[in-house]
This record gives sequence, structure tokens and C-alpha cells, in this order.
Amino acid sequence: MASGLSVAQTCVLSLLMFTGASQFALAGVLGAGGSAVSGALTALLLGTRNTLYGLRMAPLLGYRGWRRAAAAHVLIDESTAMAVNRPDRDLARTGFWTTGVTIFVLWNLATCLGAVAGEQARRPARPRSRRRRRRRLPRPAVAAAHHAPDPGDGAARGARGRRCGDGDPGRRTGTGGGGRRRPGRRAAAR
Repeated sequence: MASGLSVAQTCVLSLLMFTGASQFALAGVLGAGGSAVSGALTALLLGTRNTLYGLRMAPLLGYRGWRRAAAAHVLIDESTAMAVNRPDRDLARTGFWTTGVTIFVLWNLATCLGAVAGEQARRPARPRSRRRRRRRLPRPAVAAAHHAPDPGDGAARGARGRRCGDGDPGRRTGTGGGGRRRPGRRAAAR
């Protein structure tokens, strides 16, 4: 998805080019801003190692025609490894096809899921509703708020209705007024 391919393009690429190194090379070149031709040539160059596998596997599997083309499509490291160590042709074919088809199916499912997840992650988040939900306090907090003393009952206020310590620091109301007098303030009060 970082290379700019759509979900459908990513899935088709994975179905047609079943070699991980070549897929990653193509996506890397496209993602870095390279051309499709240079990405395809890089992928082709990396896929040439499978030609060497084909030279070893063709006589072992013994396929001709469309079966040979189908076998070439699932000719990967793992399917080759599962076929070359079998004692006879039937077991080699079984190991080759079982491994190749299983990995092909799982690889393409994972590619599709990853492409869809990447597409979802790239989309901007939907804006939230402007309507606010009313937040409810937990029951103990509601009970504590219900029984808390009222700040307007006068117990914590000075003579003029201000809280002790609030307002003008030159005034002495209660115990928190700051205690400092301004010069000339005393004369104006008399």
C-alpha cells in the first residue's frame, strides 16, 4: 500500500508474481518513486534464481505442457526443498504440490488481508459526533458530592463575602489575606 498500489492491484500482483523477493522489490522501487519498468526489471532479475530451481525440478517432476507451466508458478524455495529429498517421483510431486499450493493460498490470503488493513489504516478517521455525551459520575463520587459541605455556606468566607486569602492581598480578612499592608493604605481607611 505504501507503494501506491490499490488493494486490487496488490492482490493481482501477488497472484501473478508468486515470489516474495520480487514482490517486495517491485513495491520498494514503486514506493521510492521509481518507474514501473525499473521495478519490473528488478523483480525479474531477482526471480532468475527460480530458473535454477526449474532446471533441477523439471526432470524430477517430469511434467509437460500446462502441468509444467502450473508447476513453474509454484516453484519457490519451500516447494523445491520439499521435493528434492524424496526417494521417488510420486513423493517428490506430493511434497512439491502440497507445499507449493498451501503456501500460495496462505500467501495470497495474507496479502489480501494486509492490503485491506493497510487501506483502512491510510484512511482518515471519521469525525466524532459534536453531540456531547453526559458523563456520569461513579456511585461513590455521586454520594460524596451529595454529602459535601456547600462552599457558599459562609464558613470559609471573610467579612465581605470573599474567601479568606482571595482577592486583594492588602486586606486582612480572616487568616489568609497575605498579611502585608500597602503604604498609604491605613490613612485612606480612617
